[in-house]
Amino acid sequence: MRLPSTWKQLVLGVLVGSTWTSIAFADEKAATEPKSDAVAPRSIGFPNKGSLSGGVRLETSDALQAARENRWGLPVLVGLVERAAARVADKHPGAILVVGDLSRQAGGEIKNHDSHESGRDVDLGFYLVKDGEPFITEEHLVIDREGSARYKSGVTFDDARNWTLVESLLMDRDARVMQIFVANHLRVRLMREARRANATADVLERARAVIVAPRTGQRHDDHFHVRIRCPKGQTDCVDFPARRFVKAAASSSAPAAKSVKKKATKKAPARGAKPKRQRRT
Repeated sequence: MRLPSTWKQLVLGVLVGSTWTSIAFADEKAATEPKSDAVAPRSIGFPNKGSLSGGVRLETSDALQAARENRWGLPVLVGLVERAAARVADKHPGAILVVGDLSRQAGGEIKNHDSHESGRDVDLGFYLVKDGEPFITEEHLVIDREGSARYKSGVTFDDARNWTLVESLLMDRDARVMQIFVANHLRVRLMREARRANATADVLERARAVIVAPRTGQRHDDHFHVRIRCPKGQTDCVDFPARRFVKAAASSSAPAAKSVKKKATKKAPARGAKPKRQRRT
């Protein structure tokens, strides 16, 4: 039996519509489902002896400025930095967070660092002020005990904005901040500002536990060094740095002989010269 032309058109329309619906559904499904070849984000090993897999790149935005090429990290770390910078900018209009090194794309060693190898470390520049206005620089400026930047006249540490940053890091909903390394005299300033800003008892307690001065010889008087804990479920990730063992001499049980060599006297730096920066963590 031959179908009338109107019936032919109707059947053809149904078939075409069904085909396009199937194609659209397939496209939508492909867009929402994760790609089979995508690498799951993983922090492998120690902060100072490890690697990074499936990291994401931190991008510059209205609230932050990425100042280094080593700007890869776990998604949770990159998200932490973005959220903290946005919160500071929301509370203090015009604030821009200058971000230093995170990790290399695949992790591993970075020049002038003892860590930053597994996607869980980031260096954050201080919020600075000059003549009442935000002072933005990619250079990490040393801040003295009075809160003034050395070698930059009139530039000072902004207590309010830096505390807002630290508070945002501590209260983040996703990342578990493990340590915020900063020089002790700046830690004192931050805790004083926290009390002035009426921080809650819980936040103060967490700040006291997390904000720490680095070990002797590693100054953090020019930036914050933030480290997050390993994401839950990542069994090949280790929170704490690997111990650096010193090989014992064959005669380690014998008492060491006293050296008769004179101690070399350190030459004082020239007046006004910038001190040589030490290797960062």
